[in-house]
Amino acid sequence: MNRKIRAFSVLEAMMAMLIVMIAFGLSSSIFINVSTSGFSPRKKKAHTLVNRMRYETLTQQRFIEESREFDGITIEKTISDYDGSSALKVLSVVAKSQDKTLFGTREIILINTLEP
Repeated sequence: MNRKIRAFSVLEAMMAMLIVMIAFGLSSSIFINVSTSGFSPRKKKAHTLVNRMRYETLTQQRFIEESREFDGITIEKTISDYDGSSALKVLSVVAKSQDKTLFGTREIILINTLEP
């Protein structure tokens, strides 16, 4: 019963705890950054609505300015000249919430089909 058991010293135990705490802190900060950087369901819906409005405009060749509202999200479509050229147009579709926060936008340069 006189045998000594090898054990960690207090200094080694403190260093091990410090390493574990640093690893835990880094992993939790990475987890928080990843979880907050994603799209919210409302942003995903706005992105889907912008793409649908863009697709309908291109397939139906409906090149007029209009605004629609879906579940509190306003989709605004505008047609403007591209750098002063009447031969090219820019289609801009913007999704906004009621507090004017921009959710998504899509701009496409179109060949002018408004004039013959």
